Amino acid sequence: MVPAEVRVRGPGGERSLDALVVGGFRERLVGLMGDFPPGVCPVLAFLACRSLHTAGMGSPVDMAFVGPDGTVALSRRAVPPWRAVSCPGAAWALERVAADAPWPGEGDGVSLCVQTGREAPRDRRGS
Repeated sequence: MVPAEVRVRGPGGERSLDALVVGGFRERLVGLMGDFPPGVCPVLAFLACRSLHTAGMGSPVDMAFVGPDGTVALSRRAVPPWRAVSCPGAAWALERVAADAPWPGEGDGVSLCVQTGREAPRDRRGS
């Protein structure tokens, strides 16, 4: 996983979220079930993604699907475990364990800036 910053522009102004860009098949499959350090509840960015699932999750998940123009096409909060959400027009997606903190809403502008020189928390299972 590669550290990144998600910049969100919406009615409440501009804000940023720290994120991890999810890479290969295993990272995409494991997603938020990864082995993250205590207290770390990451926002994950999935490139080339039009569908997310909550299979195996113990908590609800917030999801946002971003279109090719950088606008949030679909945003869902607190999606319960064992559900799937799709957005056929999405170019990429964000997810996190559901929280009360601000989250990109439909129509918000979103950009993803990959950061270099920082080490990301790793999924240590089987690595």
